Amino acid sequence: MQGLLKRFWQWIQQFFAQVFGSSSPLGRDDKNASQQPLSDTEYEFLFSQLLDGVAHGWHEGRILKYFEDLGERGKAKLWVAWLERFGEKAASSAAPNLQLAARMMRLGELAQSFQKIEPIGKTAYEIGRKLYSKEASSAVWEYAGPDTRVTDVVRREIKTPTLEESLEKILLLLLLNRPKPKP
Repeated sequence: MQGLLKRFWQWIQQFFAQVFGSSSPLGRDDKNASQQPLSDTEYEFLFSQLLDGVAHGWHEGRILKYFEDLGERGKAKLWVAWLERFGEKAASSAAPNLQLAARMMRLGELAQSFQKIEPIGKTAYEIGRKLYSKEASSAVWEYAGPDTRVTDVVRREIKTPTLEESLEKILLLLLLNRPKPKP
């Protein structure tokens, strides 16, 4: 799956290079490409690739290499700033984000091993924890097992008799239980 995404991304880069007549991906000159900051969309794309890698078992060293391969664009300060914007957007979304939350928390755990990417991991972990807490607190757990049906015996209402009804019953009992006269 990851190989397919990588090939698709390369195809997109080549397409834009042909359309805009540039020799570098996305129509930028190589020297300017490394100096221009990533857009939020580009960060989101790269972050989704990273989280897919985490989900497929990337270890700490592979995550560090991922950020190192980004060069200047892999600096923790830039990623933390973007993650904070991304976290606000994800928190305001009504869609359930439990999978995203779990992957972000896992990234946070793995990134603790390297000081260079630790701030990214801490920020990702906190955002993931907030998303998870939000989703877990809004979840409604209902049990619909066979023992949830109320039987007629349990369902019967217990009627409290009025004073008049109680007196009538007492008098009736007294009359029925009075001793019979002897002949």
